[in-house]
Amino acid sequence: QQPPTTSSGMSESPSVAPLVGDIGSITQSMLDRWGLFSLLDAELLNRVAFAFVYGANGNEAVLVTGDDCVYCIGNGTAGPGIISEAHLNVPGGLAVQLDALCGCRVVELASGSGPHLLALTDSGDLYTWGSNSHCQLGNGNTNQLLQPTLSSLLKVCSIACGASHSLALTQDGEVYAWGCNNCGQVGSGTTVNQPSPRRLAGPLTNRRIRRVGACQSASFAVSVAGEVFSWGCNKHGQLGIGGASGANQNVPVRLTSLERRFIDSLACGQSHVLALTDEGELWAWGANSFGQLGRLDCRSNGDSGSGGGGGGGCGGGSSGGSNNNGNNAFTPIRVLQQRGRFIDIGAIHYSHTSAGVTETGLVLAWGLCRGQPVSAPIVTRFLSVNDVFACMSHPPVTCKRLDFKPNYTVSIAQSIQLAFNDSATSDVTFQVDGKLIHAHKSILRIRCDHFRTMFNENWNQTQSAGVIAIRDFSYPVYWAFLEFLYTDNVNLSPEEAISLLDLANCYCEAPLKAHCERLIKNSITIDNAMMLYLAAVKFSASELQKFCFEFAIHHLTRVVSTEAFDELDEATLRSFLRQAAAAGAFKY
Repeated sequence: QQPPTTSSGMSESPSVAPLVGDIGSITQSMLDRWGLFSLLDAELLNRVAFAFVYGANGNEAVLVTGDDCVYCIGNGTAGPGIISEAHLNVPGGLAVQLDALCGCRVVELASGSGPHLLALTDSGDLYTWGSNSHCQLGNGNTNQLLQPTLSSLLKVCSIACGASHSLALTQDGEVYAWGCNNCGQVGSGTTVNQPSPRRLAGPLTNRRIRRVGACQSASFAVSVAGEVFSWGCNKHGQLGIGGASGANQNVPVRLTSLERRFIDSLACGQSHVLALTDEGELWAWGANSFGQLGRLDCRSNGDSGSGGGGGGGCGGGSSGGSNNNGNNAFTPIRVLQQRGRFIDIGAIHYSHTSAGVTETGLVLAWGLCRGQPVSAPIVTRFLSVNDVFACMSHPPVTCKRLDFKPNYTVSIAQSIQLAFNDSATSDVTFQVDGKLIHAHKSILRIRCDHFRTMFNENWNQTQSAGVIAIRDFSYPVYWAFLEFLYTDNVNLSPEEAISLLDLANCYCEAPLKAHCERLIKNSITIDNAMMLYLAAVKFSASELQKFCFEFAIHHLTRVVSTEAFDELDEATLRSFLRQAAAAGAFKY
């Protein structure tokens, strides 16, 4: 295959997935990285939909199958995975079925250091079990639970665990906390342990929260307006609120140094935090003894009160460059983005490892990696942030749910992928910009209604023996379109994805349209937001239009000063302003 050349003149590798043998729904490469799953038999592995690996040694896990059964494996120190001779005959060998969760449609899991576990169902029910010496199960006492037990908290949509405390976010945008409170991590205004879920007030009152997270002894919340709030332990600056004393906070405090950024997501390590903005900027603060904050742009630290006493932002007051000396950062500092904008990040309270994924698909790792401090993000050969934690973190635990591949016959899928642009087996050729792309009519007819109509019984032999000239789209765009029909992957720059969105709209290819929208979302900036908004309107991409509109509203002052905003036609501008007014963008 000859991959297309991008507008920058650089060759891109085809996006066909690596060819590895599968055991049911789990790839061999996944087995190699998560050795814990090698203990299970193929029958169970074939059914697993997603997994969650946890524990001080990374040797415990919860598995959720596609048919809604839940299993656990582990050492059983707190009940989550009892391994004994009596369990060797259950399905899955070393796996024990959690009857209380089977049929409940579990969608999210979180664990503490005890360990204690939380399980969230798609209906908003919360189950807790495991260690409870600090009231972290929220059942009103300190008795451990050996089986998942339904919590009194209802309509939960997200969960998080610190070492010995728990957080839950309800569908109404309210935050509840309970458990160990020695550093104020429950946010109750005291340092007394909280035996049952308690709703947080103070600065969170009348603010709708959409994300929660936790370091070992600190807690975080992100509002729908992109604000960040923190409370709990601040020994290493992990609250990000500045000051040299590192004083703990027993009520939520807003991070004022990030008030001009819209924070989309957080990843919380043992004592450090990563924050990703909707523009793909990565910010970091807290402990940095192993380089877990990455290579920092010290000029981005707007709080002159950060640092001090050997705990300052970048080298205790250096003017810029990198933070290689291990000093903590008491306020958020932007991580230098030498590999482009980030679209995903990972950290977990068990470890000092950090990970991120760029818009081009590069997976980066830094911090404590296999026992070695790595002070600047390095490019890995991994495919996701969870891969980084499987191979680099101690313990090797998942930083988010680990989704298994859908179950399919690999030999057929691989054969179809390899057949793309194979001139030896193709029976139809497209010519675009003077270059040839070889394909197969049968595959195109199966995958695309446009080609099904084109290659009907009236398609004559002289046409089929010739070359089909394509004049409406560029070579990289048409290559990406045909490749998608063979692989379900889109390998194209975000800039050219708009043209591919045009093609998907013309050919009525809804799956391709969805892929393009996701790719374009990851490339949005202040400068191009209105250009992407206009493209979304033009191609009837409602989800992309909504995303671009919300992004523009969050950054309205800067967006209206861009060239793209000035170039809006009158009708689109009028429609945008009306929507902005309805959204409350204009206060007077």
